[in-house]
Amino acid sequence: MSQRSPKRARQASPINDPLPNGLVRFRVDGERFEILEQTLRAKGDTFLVTVLDDPWRDDAKEICVEGNKERFRYILDWYRYGSILLPRSIGLAEMKRDCAFFQLPEDVQIKHESATLAQGVRMIADLRKNIQEQCAEMTRIAKKDIVDAETKILDADAQIIAAWIVERLAQRSLKGPEDQPQHGCFLLGKDSHKLKNETGSSNSDSFLRLRVALAPRVEQAVKQLLDKHGYDAKAAYGSNGWACTLCPLSH
Repeated sequence: MSQRSPKRARQASPINDPLPNGLVRFRVDGERFEILEQTLRAKGDTFLVTVLDDPWRDDAKEICVEGNKERFRYILDWYRYGSILLPRSIGLAEMKRDCAFFQLPEDVQIKHESATLAQGVRMIADLRKNIQEQCAEMTRIAKKDIVDAETKILDADAQIIAAWIVERLAQRSLKGPEDQPQHGCFLLGKDSHKLKNETGSSNSDSFLRLRVALAPRVEQAVKQLLDKHGYDAKAAYGSNGWACTLCPLSH
């Protein structure tokens, strides 16, 4: 039975310039590579040596081999030097895969070249950029966590103030002669509770601004407390303190 050349190699058309004696030419991914035949055979049985031993091979023809031309040149370097020294633009994993493809020994030495000064500067710049991006992301997450925490504090303060308002309404004896709750606007004064992040007295401008900003939350909390009694409520904060307006819910 006749032998066939490996499936990963095929012979191309004759080229114009003849090959010198002892020289082998490969075409990989459209690019030509030349190496001495004795250099290949000195490394023992590998895929390229198997290609050379194909009885159907024509010495006058170049041999086409499947592969990556950027990495194939380093495959030939192994035949010449016994090790592979890669630029940092080529990954070790891809090179090891090609070594297995061409049947190089499993213990073949593959290393990256030492970085030049320019490469080192570029690597540092890339590292700095990555660190800056990570810091920016961490800052964004931290700010979001702070906003969430502040929101929870404001909601808790609104609940406390709403309970205080409802308690003051009850203390003012809002029951009428017919034992029906009165409705209207009630000035309740200033609550003694202060926000956890407030500074200064209850008469300060910052305190007033915080209370005015908190009013919608307080109003919603008061509504929830009075809803079961059939009343709607509006709450506001001014220079004289909290004011609450009660009105029956329309059914």
